[in-house]
Amino acid sequence: MKWTALDGGLMGFDRDRGLNILYVDEQTKMLRRRSPRSLQIGLLTPCNLSCSFCYRDRKAPSRLDRGFLVELLQKCDRWGVLEVAFGGGEPLMFDGFAELVEELHATTSLGINVTTNGMLLTREIAARLHGKVGEWRLSVYPDNDWAGTLERLAGEPIGVNWIVTPENVHEVAARVREFRARGARNVLLLGYKGADRRMLLDDTGLSTLRAQLAEIEHERIRLDICWHPQLADLPHLFPRADCGAGDDILVITADRAVQACSFADHRVPFETFEQLQAIYQMMRLARPVANTGGCTRQLFTIAPGKRDVSGRVLDGPGAWTWHARASSNSGTYTIIARFRSEDGAREAEAALDDAYQAHLDYVVEKQDREDYYEATPPLHALAAKYGFEWPKDDGFAWEGDAFADREEADKLEIERFGKHLIVHLGYGQQIGGGGIRKLATALGADAFVDENAAYRVVATATTPKAAAAAHAAMDSVGDDYDDEDYATSPYRVEIVDSNGTRRRGFSGTIGGVGYSADLILALARIKGLTFELHV
Repeated sequence: MKWTALDGGLMGFDRDRGLNILYVDEQTKMLRRRSPRSLQIGLLTPCNLSCSFCYRDRKAPSRLDRGFLVELLQKCDRWGVLEVAFGGGEPLMFDGFAELVEELHATTSLGINVTTNGMLLTREIAARLHGKVGEWRLSVYPDNDWAGTLERLAGEPIGVNWIVTPENVHEVAARVREFRARGARNVLLLGYKGADRRMLLDDTGLSTLRAQLAEIEHERIRLDICWHPQLADLPHLFPRADCGAGDDILVITADRAVQACSFADHRVPFETFEQLQAIYQMMRLARPVANTGGCTRQLFTIAPGKRDVSGRVLDGPGAWTWHARASSNSGTYTIIARFRSEDGAREAEAALDDAYQAHLDYVVEKQDREDYYEATPPLHALAAKYGFEWPKDDGFAWEGDAFADREEADKLEIERFGKHLIVHLGYGQQIGGGGIRKLATALGADAFVDENAAYRVVATATTPKAAAAAHAAMDSVGDDYDDEDYATSPYRVEIVDSNGTRRRGFSGTIGGVGYSADLILALARIKGLTFELHV
């Protein structure tokens, strides 16, 4: 049994049995947490599936390797971390995955858990890592043959992760019974996180979920912590005063950055264990909120007189035991500005493109991995020219390694369309949004939207050639919602020509963000179109 301090209590964990013990008395009141209970690590970016709702770019390089992880996690073990949950991308595609698990199991006391789509999880891998992986978490999708994976891994410690949406909430009881009947030891029900409001459970959906859970109350079910404030009336192991993001858990991404949770929009890069510790203390104090649909951190409360032990609400001293293991859940950025004139948009496009290229040159020349997260001299020079200050920590952080290949980092797309400007980063950690907005404002922009806001772009063709090119562009972009859902889609694009109006709606998932931006970029490059932006 390994023990670690919480705020006001002690927590023990037996990785072989998945046994947790929480101990609280008068003597533990003065204890303060030094480390997260668990780390969720995205081992790599690539995946063998191409789910429309996933933000991962299969070709984007990753910066984690086995040697780095072993050294880091050995230090995290001594720090007090109890478990690590590997995700991705698809973790089984990580070079030396089995060897990584074996080495960590042999040299640390960490519990090791893996979230996978199961497509590459063979009986041989499971047998090799039997007793070393505490629990496999199988993400269930319509096209990943989850039933076959459960059959292959019969007898292994495997649970299921399943996303509940308004479309399937009435199936919860039946699906949980099916998962359990096919061999899942437990089922984790997850809520959608993203900008598409149609994917979130409203009050009616939550009532349906309550009724479904009542039918299967004796099954081994776990609920997404983000539902806790909305489902606080249901039986829970502990009432919760906080979700624990950046406190109980910490997320390490494949590009060596830290997030409070999988859906947080703020990443902090790190290279050393000491930097990781410092970032953790910062996030513990900041309690950041994920600025996306489905985040409920601001709704957590604690009743007067109750005792808060690292987010767990207790009536008083005692000891609690339960069996559970950590799991890992698996951006793209877009800014659109509308200017008062085409000249303003044109000047902003040229100025931003020149500054970004100079920014890349500066970072590559200095070989300093920290610089691309900060405003470099070229960005400060651009700001000075137009009379503002570029925010210090608001550089352009790509998913890749400019130090190995500058072209891998040159991924920022900047296109003017009429009196509008779109800036898009297909995969990365930040887009310099604060600086871009200040530049655009200085040049006469009067409206902005980003991936967290709904918008409608109308492209009107002035020639048959432009109309044909626009329709071809719309046909080339994948994974849309049907026209009948257009009215409720957060990102909407219309093509107007002599034959009428053609509409295309995109979901609020990160995949939808990318596809809608791809279409607007393609239309922006077509001559003979005029544009309107509605926000």
